[in-house]
Amino acid sequence: IQFGRVRQVLQSLDGRRILVWHRGYADCRHERRGQEPLGTAREMIGPSRLLDSLLGVSCAVPVDLLRRHPGLQRVRWRRGGILPRVGGWCLGVRSVSAITLGRTVWLSELAYASEELLLHEFCHVKQFDTVPAFPVRYLWESLRRGYRANRFEVEARQYALARMQRPA
Repeated sequence: IQFGRVRQVLQSLDGRRILVWHRGYADCRHERRGQEPLGTAREMIGPSRLLDSLLGVSCAVPVDLLRRHPGLQRVRWRRGGILPRVGGWCLGVRSVSAITLGRTVWLSELAYASEELLLHEFCHVKQFDTVPAFPVRYLWESLRRGYRANRFEVEARQYALARMQRPA
């Protein structure tokens, strides 16, 4: 999984700091109002800053990616928040690229939002829907076999690669 970086730190006229992230996908247009496309700039000030740092910021998948994979519309996408860091702490790293709970996916602020990553996380959403007690079974698999050999992770990697290899 590739990680993006802060491309630029801008200073507004009133002294506020604006972070501009490398985009994980070339076309970051979106259709849903009130949501930021994956990987765009966000002003880091105001009373909602604490809430945004805990819960992340709602974001949308690029339109052309939704055309190729319409199932991605079922997912609520968020960028940032504490959950990717908690997942990282469990694995001994600063942050994981993404973490899925139910039908919501939290992407790390540093994660490169590639087609492969979004499809991988979409597979985890499907696993939540179909596997009884998925979070408990996922944790058990991770403890028993490790993260890389966890059967849910293996399935998600295979799912993403298979969907990417299909002709559009």
